[in-house]
Amino acid sequence: MYSLVPAGARGDDEKVPASARSSDPEALIRKGNELRQQGRNEEALPLFQAAYAAERTPRTAGQLGLSEMTVGYWAEAEAHLTEALEFPSHPWVAKNSEGLREMLRKAHAKIAEVIVDGSPKGAEVHVNGRLVGTLPLASPLRIGEGRIEVTLAAPNHKPEMRSLSVIGGQKQNVTINLDKVAPEAPPVVTQPARPPAAAAPASGASLSVLAIAEIPAEHRSKWPAIAAGGAGLVAFGFGVAELYRWQHAENSFNDHLGPAQGSPTTTQHDCGERDPMRGGPGCQSLYDEAVQARTLAIIGVATGAALAVTSGVLWLVDGGTAREQRVACVVEPVGKQMECRWQF
Repeated sequence: MYSLVPAGARGDDEKVPASARSSDPEALIRKGNELRQQGRNEEALPLFQAAYAAERTPRTAGQLGLSEMTVGYWAEAEAHLTEALEFPSHPWVAKNSEGLREMLRKAHAKIAEVIVDGSPKGAEVHVNGRLVGTLPLASPLRIGEGRIEVTLAAPNHKPEMRSLSVIGGQKQNVTINLDKVAPEAPPVVTQPARPPAAAAPASGASLSVLAIAEIPAEHRSKWPAIAAGGAGLVAFGFGVAELYRWQHAENSFNDHLGPAQGSPTTTQHDCGERDPMRGGPGCQSLYDEAVQARTLAIIGVATGAALAVTSGVLWLVDGGTAREQRVACVVEPVGKQMECRWQF
């Protein structure tokens, strides 16, 4: 049967005061008895523990048991008094046998048996924070009377604690069935969306726009597809409007008239791309407007096309698939082609 020291008890393995560091059991016992006679039982206990550790004899066991009785360590006192009385022929035991048996009866009366059961099998049983075994326990716990806390803990289960008052001489049952705890789902790592690449190209340079549609395994609604399609229409409309502004600015640049050199009454087309200031202040502003409108037209049309393709992909694969899908579109300037690829 298990012998349990109450919460707060000092075990043999803990540090003892300097007065208990002697290796002479007799000196330790004499000093311990002096402290007990002065009512300093808590200070005396480490001395008897040190004497028992230095020399394990019926006398050191009996003296330790008597000291444990004075501080209420009933289960430990029972064990050590029983150990001493197993040697009735020992001179010290024979001389004090009646007193030892009387103290052992008192210790018995202060000890209760606590039966701990429950689930799951293999769960750790802790009493007052001290591990005493795992389920199923081989025998009841022998615990000195007082208030105790019994805790059951197991992997993937929620630990549970029961508090009860132990009454000496009685048997008590504690049943604890732990609830399972669902394992935490691993975090879902999503790739951040990449914005469309947009840069003002030089004359004759290409503009690349990448639109990505990543479809997770779970079900999706139609709203993302509708939203992407609507945004694509807006972007495409913006690109068409800029396309008209580009053509208008380019025509105005080509048709711009100014006075001819040497003949103030005669006008001529005075704007040219390779002329200084494109031919003059009025020509430069028209040229800049045409370049800006061309850039915005390309971006708007390309973005609208990419969003339209993304919307179509989202609509077609609605319901989810376990594989990742991407759509990439590369757009060349107006007058050239746009290429889109659907990547799985």
